[in-house]
Parts: sequence; structure tokens; C-alpha cells
Amino acid sequence: MTTGSGPQSGFTLLELIVVLVIMSTILAVIVPRLAGRGQAASLRGVAHELQSLAAAARARAVFSGEVVGLMLSDTGRAARLIRQAQSDDAAALVDLVPLRRFPEAIQAEFQPDHDGDRDLMRFRPDGSADGGELRVVDTRGGELLLQLVQPLGQLRLVNPS
Repeated sequence: MTTGSGPQSGFTLLELIVVLVIMSTILAVIVPRLAGRGQAASLRGVAHELQSLAAAARARAVFSGEVVGLMLSDTGRAARLIRQAQSDDAAALVDLVPLRRFPEAIQAEFQPDHDGDRDLMRFRPDGSADGGELRVVDTRGGELLLQLVQPLGQLRLVNPS
């Protein structure tokens, strides 16, 4: 009895190993680059959120005729909009926007041009603001610098990357 076996199709073990080596090499190169993009996107996202909060603070100050502040938390990992309360307590603050928390590895720090609060940017009814620089840092690497332009009350990205 003869067994007739025709041509067999398929891959050899050697071919499969070569393909796996090529795929793992490609993944080893691509994955770290993609991870870095996620960090950069997170950093840019916080910078854009701070720019939006600054624009909202300026608009609220102009509209209401009151000084409005963009305040960073003590740790620099969150921000909120505030105004001085209309009461006898000069230290009383009113939240205008709920606290916005940043991703775990992101911190922000404000450096005013003149003596002033390192955690508070003030926006005035005439549309101006405290001047200074706002540094947004990813503790895993990377940072963005924003400038608070005094006469315009705008928060501008200085070093987009």
C-alpha cells in the first residue's frame, strides 16, 4: 500500500523564528517612541488646559469688574479659578471653577515678574494680568514654558515641542 502525499504547504520552524525576531526588533524600536509621545501629549494637554483657564479668568475679570485669580495648588498638581469673597473676611476665596487636577507626573509652577504669589496669577478688569512665567514639568522628563503677558492678560506657549 502506497501513501501518496502531495506537496505540503506551510512554514518551517526556521521561517517562523525569523519572522518573530524581525517583529520583536521592530516593536523594540517603536514602542519606546510611542510611550514618549504619550508623555508629551499629556504635558501639552495640561499646558492647553492652563491656557484655557487663563482665558476664562481674564474674560470673567473683564465681565465682572473683579480681580480673578488662577491659583495653583501647593503641590503644583492642580489649578482652579478664584475670586475674593464679598465679605469682611479678606482671606475668604470663592471657587469659580472646580479644582482641575493634572496627571500624576505633571507639575506647574508660576514665577511672577515682580514680587508676588508664586501660586497665583491675577487677572484684572482692564484685561491685564500679573506678568511672569509658568513652567509645566513632567517629572518623567520634558517641560513646557508659558509666559503670562502682562498688558494682554494672555498665557502664551514659549517653547512648543
